[in-house]
Amino acid sequence: MKTVNVAVIGAGWFGDVHSECFLRAQSMLQGVKIKLHTVVDIYEPAAIKCKEKYGFEYYTTDWHEVIDNPEIDLVDVCTDNKFHREMSIAAIEKGKHVFCEKPLADTVKDAVDMTEAAEKAGITNMVDFHYRKIPALAQLHDLIQAGELGRIYHIKGMFLQDFGFDSPMTWRFKKALSGGGSIVTMGSHVIDAARYLVGEIDEVCSTGKTFIEKRTDPNTGKEDSCDVDDAMTVLLKFKNGAIGMLMTSWLCHGCRHHHELEVYGEKGSAKFNSERLNELELWLDDPKSPLNGKKTVLIGRDNPYGDLFNLKTGMGVGVKESITIQMRDMVEGIVAGKAQTPSFYDGMMAVKVTSAIIKAADTHTWVKVPE
Repeated sequence: MKTVNVAVIGAGWFGDVHSECFLRAQSMLQGVKIKLHTVVDIYEPAAIKCKEKYGFEYYTTDWHEVIDNPEIDLVDVCTDNKFHREMSIAAIEKGKHVFCEKPLADTVKDAVDMTEAAEKAGITNMVDFHYRKIPALAQLHDLIQAGELGRIYHIKGMFLQDFGFDSPMTWRFKKALSGGGSIVTMGSHVIDAARYLVGEIDEVCSTGKTFIEKRTDPNTGKEDSCDVDDAMTVLLKFKNGAIGMLMTSWLCHGCRHHHELEVYGEKGSAKFNSERLNELELWLDDPKSPLNGKKTVLIGRDNPYGDLFNLKTGMGVGVKESITIQMRDMVEGIVAGKAQTPSFYDGMMAVKVTSAIIKAADTHTWVKVPE
């Protein structure tokens, strides 16, 4: 039986969830064992806590140790955005497979460098766009690909949260550390979903705003300036002729985790809402289709990925299940030596779109997404 030794760099919220999901993915795999080898965090108590909670064999505060360790097969990068490039490329140069938290990088150049390095090395690479693995959204993708909605005319995407009202100063509010504000933190997911459902984005225009200009640094007690968007509104033009609208904000009372997508085509429309992620609302104007009319589709075994958890229709899955599916796909890709999606390429394309959006907001013009 082949063993895949995993190192997780970053023992914060993402590292904690990813570690759990690697363990859960084991039940979906045959002929391969996932071993949680080493967890890394510069804050030693966090590394120790994660090691003990999930059964890692080792912990360290120095990420270079896992890069240099020949026993490690897979490196999962769960750090602040600005470290993604350095850590990922270092791992790739040692022949290790890499799973990276989104955004892939905080600049287009870094994202391109990472993607080219991964493709040249031939390693399995994935980026954390787990919404693709939610059965309802995957079902919508399949319906669109099958032509059930006809030609897609437009899409509306939103990701709204409320954590920004009382948050102290963190790296997320500094462009040098995060690459951008709500359009990066939440918008990356919406952009990837739009590409997944509709196609490549060609051109954007946008407007953004920093409403809370200063936040208190919890380490010093002093106020510090924010230089990223709290909210962004975007217009999209797709290469296939579709158009779209996108909105992100972390200053929306009543929206805890509101990722909503509406897709409108010549034969029907569909709506997905992450706060009701086991449902897909459909409206089809096609008397020949068994889905004709307005329906709320409850997700079950017959939907994409629905059989993996053996749940009856209406029982439901959650976000952790979608991340678990990603970890299964990652390990399967390593064992089979095949590419998986969403890949570094998908992460790179999302960075190119977010970069164009930020430039459009700064220049008040339509901006082409880089090729």
